[in-house]
Amino acid sequence: MFNSLFDGAPVDIMQMLDARERRAHTQQQLLEQLNPCVLVSITLNIPGPVKNSEAITAVFASVISELDEALQSFEKLHQEDFSFQTGMEFYRVLRADALRVKRACTEFEEGHPLGRILDIDVVEMAGETPTPISRTALGMSPRRCFICNEDAKVCARSRKHTVLEMQEHIARIVAEYTSSKRP
Repeated sequence: MFNSLFDGAPVDIMQMLDARERRAHTQQQLLEQLNPCVLVSITLNIPGPVKNSEAITAVFASVISELDEALQSFEKLHQEDFSFQTGMEFYRVLRADALRVKRACTEFEEGHPLGRILDIDVVEMAGETPTPISRTALGMSPRRCFICNEDAKVCARSRKHTVLEMQEHIARIVAEYTSSKRP
């Protein structure tokens, strides 16, 4: 599983920065065009230079189809997804209360076997500015590291885990997830 998961074209820091800027622009456009609304934006936290591969794309598609169930009670205004060398991106615009959507997404993240590698942002307009809804707005603690269960931001900033260690962990949980999906 490890080889197929990380068997893709490597990207550099400039490509990742450009992708982040493109995502912010896409989010802003969708929110402005469909306001009042709530945007759900999803990417995967994939460490290392390879951010996309056939295996990553297949796993992402499977997770998104499962997320559909968690979001089915909200009115869908728009949906699109992209497969870039810098990673998969999914956007769904809903007519709903942002806190309810954030709670549903957070519950999905916490209950899904791959939840810790998902990056699900729930964003709404505050004036003319796209504003993400934080976990703390729901009274929840920050995200936990998928390896050691400490605060994920602290681990990331301190580079507590090597890229290889993170990739091996991701490959293992993805292998467990995909084997559980087989009949």
